[in-house]
Amino acid sequence: MFAYFPARFIAEHGYGVLLDLTMRWSSAVNILHGSAGYSVLFEHGRYSGSHALTVIPALKRFPGLDFSDPGSFQVVSEESDGLSFKSLNWLTVLGDQVANHLGDKTALREKLGSSCPVHAFDGGIVVQAGDEPQLGDNNRGIVLDDYRRVAKALKPVRFEDYKLGMIALPEPYDSVEETLNWIRRFD
Repeated sequence: MFAYFPARFIAEHGYGVLLDLTMRWSSAVNILHGSAGYSVLFEHGRYSGSHALTVIPALKRFPGLDFSDPGSFQVVSEESDGLSFKSLNWLTVLGDQVANHLGDKTALREKLGSSCPVHAFDGGIVVQAGDEPQLGDNNRGIVLDDYRRVAKALKPVRFEDYKLGMIALPEPYDSVEETLNWIRRFD
């Protein structure tokens, strides 16, 4: 399931409405994993490797941007149990099947601290990286410490066994290498 909102909607209603919607929808669909925050979007059905070339500079500069794969997140891997997530954002949603692999939720809350609350909903948790979504800026040295804290805590359930890159790029790029660089951007 995908839902996109213009920045104007969030500006008018506040970030709390995005958290509330994310939790309600995640509970309603018995979610495995997901995220909410700033993202680069493509028109569904129109994505290609050449499109990725236009967005790679933005993704590398602004680590707070998520890459919204216009297709399904599908990975062929014999080693995967399917219980991992692809990427984090301001809000990272983990259904109980994934979240339970992290262990004790109280320990997770303590590890993340007060700036990264963990919100429980019927069917999982939402991990929040700071008070509001941030873009960061690698060119200006603006580091997203809360996003880094979340990435470190959730790393045990992050998927990395790519056979094909999630960010499909033409030659001479290595799509798997670029995908791994992107999902590890907060490490």
